Amino acid sequence: KVGLKFAETIDCLYEKFGVPVSVIAHSMGGLVTRWVANSSDAQGVSRATKLGKVITLGTPYEGSWLSAIANGA
Repeated sequence: KVGLKFAETIDCLYEKFGVPVSVIAHSMGGLVTRWVANSSDAQGVSRATKLGKVITLGTPYEGSWLSAIANGA
């Protein structure tokens, strides 16, 4: 649900201003941004074309070591 709302926000900002939207994201926000970048809008346009610079901080792209321990890895 967070991803869909953020995707709609990117679509809205891009439509309103006509320029790619830059994003600074932290932790899970980086994962949400990556999901949005790999999705398409209702017309089939890749949202990656609507994104400008993307900066992520502390995003667990390879998962969480704590989660791996909890799941017995």
